[in-house]
Amino acid sequence: MGDLHSSCYADLSGGLLVIGNTLFERRWALAGRSLTVRSVLDKRRGVEWAQPGADLPVWRHPQLVLPAGDDATGGAGLETAVDDLAGAAEPHLRADLVLTRGGAKQVFRFRVWDALPVVLYSVFCEGADGAWGTIDEPELVDVAGRHYRPTADRLDSFDLAQPQASWQVTALLGRTDWRDTLVESCEGVLFPKQTARRAGHLLHVRAWHGEAGLAAIKLAPPFEEQINTDDCDFALSASNLSICGSGVSRHELAAGEPTETYRVAVGVTDGQPTSGAALFRALMRRLSPPRVPAEGAVFANNWGGGGGTQVLSQAFVEAELKAAGRLGVTQYQIDAGWHHGDARQLHVEQLEPASTSTVSDRFWDVDTSRFPDGLSEVAKYAAARGVRLGLWYCLDRANDYEHWRRDLATMLDLWRNCQVTQFKIDGLSLGSRLAERRVAALFAELFRESQGQVAITLDVTGGRARRLGTCCASEHIADYFLENRYLRNGSYHPHRTLRNVWQLARFIPTYRLQVEWLDTARYEETYGDHPLAPARFGTAYSLATTLFARPLAWMHLQHLPTDTAASVQRLLRAYLPHQHDILAGEVDPIGEEPSGAAWTGFCSRRNDSEGYLLVFREVNDRPSCRIALPGMAGGVGVTLHRIVGDGRQRKLSLDSEGRGLFKLAQPRSFALYRYVLA
Repeated sequence: MGDLHSSCYADLSGGLLVIGNTLFERRWALAGRSLTVRSVLDKRRGVEWAQPGADLPVWRHPQLVLPAGDDATGGAGLETAVDDLAGAAEPHLRADLVLTRGGAKQVFRFRVWDALPVVLYSVFCEGADGAWGTIDEPELVDVAGRHYRPTADRLDSFDLAQPQASWQVTALLGRTDWRDTLVESCEGVLFPKQTARRAGHLLHVRAWHGEAGLAAIKLAPPFEEQINTDDCDFALSASNLSICGSGVSRHELAAGEPTETYRVAVGVTDGQPTSGAALFRALMRRLSPPRVPAEGAVFANNWGGGGGTQVLSQAFVEAELKAAGRLGVTQYQIDAGWHHGDARQLHVEQLEPASTSTVSDRFWDVDTSRFPDGLSEVAKYAAARGVRLGLWYCLDRANDYEHWRRDLATMLDLWRNCQVTQFKIDGLSLGSRLAERRVAALFAELFRESQGQVAITLDVTGGRARRLGTCCASEHIADYFLENRYLRNGSYHPHRTLRNVWQLARFIPTYRLQVEWLDTARYEETYGDHPLAPARFGTAYSLATTLFARPLAWMHLQHLPTDTAASVQRLLRAYLPHQHDILAGEVDPIGEEPSGAAWTGFCSRRNDSEGYLLVFREVNDRPSCRIALPGMAGGVGVTLHRIVGDGRQRKLSLDSEGRGLFKLAQPRSFALYRYVLA
């Protein structure tokens, strides 16, 4: 693998597949038509998590089994290469185990990175309907104290060697138009004759003796938005752990293309309560490292200001771009209405939205009644003010997105001829793995053809539509449009948006979250005199809640009051030179969970000695609060350099628990600091 990947290895010999690095190793026996687990080894701590048991195949689908044959190894071959997913992911070792029998073919695709104790994989299936066989399994494994029912549709499975342990399952939820808690967890303990079946993205098992943990990860849409799935994502007892619900079905192979399962991963941790989330986020960072421009990026979108498609015109957008350039906003998204087709006829929030091609065969022609000079002139106007142009876009979902290449050509044309460098993708509703695969192919090709110059923002708000969520979508997506919140209907509160980012930050790198801030002076009557009314916090505070994510001005910029615009301009001028380093660091939530009455915030660690702190005092009567800072030892001195906000501190002395005493004189205030450890 060369010097860069000298710690990663993959080998197939004597019917044994071995994949790992210096921290973690997995072993499987090749048993005719599939793999059975032989080892899940934490090399750093010397802890083995797998125990020889029923020798059931790790991957099993009742409809997609290689047929029986004389070849005991299923015609196996192992192919390895260095991969970076066309520049979207960090370089890593990719190992493909190829199994063939007759007209049926399965490819186990493994990925492993240096210094990351996890192995990621998925299975590709290819072959005509009559090429597949069946396999019989016991309905109940009950031998030598091991008692469980094997799951029919599973992606990984092995018997556990550490039965004395607790577990926690965490789900990252979508359809944010309909919910305001985006992270949910449940927990329990392992017991031999009790199988817990839970939906989620991360299962973290923590041994009761010794510092050891096991993480199982499923990279799929939220459970309610998955396709061809089982009744759960994880099934576990003291006897066995299985990752369930492959997402594939036999009939989808009829299209003649390889069908990929959902991706899963298994890794190890030190057993601390937050270590599973840290490993999950580390994997997300390897798959999609930060791509924040050195000069920073702040977005704006007109939809949050009201008026829908009716407000759009060339004069309106040019006024918005003029305001954007003055404020320091670097990317302006023109939402629905710039095109000839009527976006209202798509019904993008429905389970089955209309297809753009059925609404109009000229849907993506520029509406010249609104933009008589075309978008290329608008782009020139934007560039002259230091602003890049983005557009709302909805892919044609006809016949499982069979026209994806046509959409790709349209988007590339808009990039080349109108300098559009970002597309906000709305209206996805994916009813098959074929649809998911085609959409992912479009994103990958757009990234490759533009050499990463065109960014995709994926709308995960969803309504009833089946979308991809925040941890399944292609690595070629730049970020996620997280939520629709408005002042006119009372759905926006600064502390609630802050809470969503605070909760997600443990799992999702915050540079992948596009988060809204609003002109809080509008629609004051909606909130009355409530102490948590947005107007009582102010627009600068609203903007501050997004500074450790990707800020999105969800408003009409040209209508900001003069004094508000001046405060926003000052804040962005102070913040933007630091944004790249903030988002490139390890961002962790700190303090109390935002509630409207908390001391809360974020810490971004650039390295072991410096980083950034963002601290909020919500509505409470505590002028100071001790907050633990991640990765910092007790007794250490910290020098603070104020960047922006209400804080005036210059020094912190951490107590024996690594907590610093933060001070803000008034409620509804914040402070952004750069810190250096003494």
